[in-house]
Amino acid sequence: MKNQIIIILLLVTAWAVPAVAQGQSNNPPAFHQGAQQYINNQTPQAIATLEQGLKQYPNNRDMQELLKKIKEQQKKDQQKQKDQQKQDQDKKQQDQKDQQDQNKQDQKDQQNKDDQKQDDNKDQNKDQKDQQKQDQKDQGKDQDKQGKQDEKKDQKGEQDDQQKGEKNKDQKDQQEQKQGEKDKDNKEKQEQLAAPSTADNLKKINMTEGKAKMILDAMRNAEVQYLQQNKRKATKKKDSSKPDW
Repeated sequence: MKNQIIIILLLVTAWAVPAVAQGQSNNPPAFHQGAQQYINNQTPQAIATLEQGLKQYPNNRDMQELLKKIKEQQKKDQQKQKDQQKQDQDKKQQDQKDQQDQNKQDQKDQQNKDDQKQDDNKDQNKDQKDQQKQDQKDQGKDQDKQGKQDEKKDQKGEQDDQQKGEKNKDQKDQQEQKQGEKDKDNKEKQEQLAAPSTADNLKKINMTEGKAKMILDAMRNAEVQYLQQNKRKATKKKDSSKPDW
């Protein structure tokens, strides 16, 4: 509608400016009144005013052009409105169809759920019966197993008593052996305590421990030197011109 008003204003301006410049207006009042009505969105009144004016001024070109523009625009608006109504109607029908399809799908889904629930109940009942049979079968096996376990338990009890007696005998033998070893160790310790110590022996020969240590070190050094000399003699090359002796 905004574009329509702009078009009419341009037309009115284009027609009115030359007339104002000449100091006169060739258009009758019906032209200006019809244009104003169209601008005010009074299209039917504008058409009626212009048609009435053309009856009085059938050769007025300005009113003819304005009436033509208004009717063309009215036709476009009516077609646009018609198209919009058709779109609205099509959309409404499509929405109804979609809703119907959705309702059918919901009913179908619900039916499938009900069928699945019935199948699940059947399977559950069958599983319960199978479980009861299996429980009875397992109970019979458990009773047989328990009887065998009791029998094995009695046998094991006798074996345990026998093994326990042997174990007690072994433990007693081990304790007696340990006690004998312990008595032997105590006897050896007592003999060692009764024997004179190294310090006592040194004291008897009037020698201090420091002097004894010096003598031992000197003996070790002499032994080392002796071994090194023998090693050098063994590795020295023999003169073939001389006899072995």
